[in-house]
Amino acid sequence: MLKSSRLVLNCDPQYTAHREAAKHREETRDWLRERERIVRERTPAAPSIVPEASEWPRREGRTRAYSHEGRFRA
Repeated sequence: MLKSSRLVLNCDPQYTAHREAAKHREETRDWLRERERIVRERTPAAPSIVPEASEWPRREGRTRAYSHEGRFRA
C-alpha cells in the first residue's frame, strides 16, 4: 500500500512558504540596495551641462506672440 503524502495547508504551523517568500523578498531588496550603492560609488558624477543662471543675463521686454494668423494669409 502506498503511503499518502500529507498536505500542508497555509493555516498549519508547519507551513513555511510565506516565511521563505518574505525572507527571499528581503534578501532581494538588500541585494538591490547594495547593487545600487556600488553603482553609485563607481560612477563618477557627471559635470552639469546646464550653465549657471548668472552666466545668462535676462533680456527684458521681449515677449513672443503665439498667434498664427499672419502666417497663413495669402
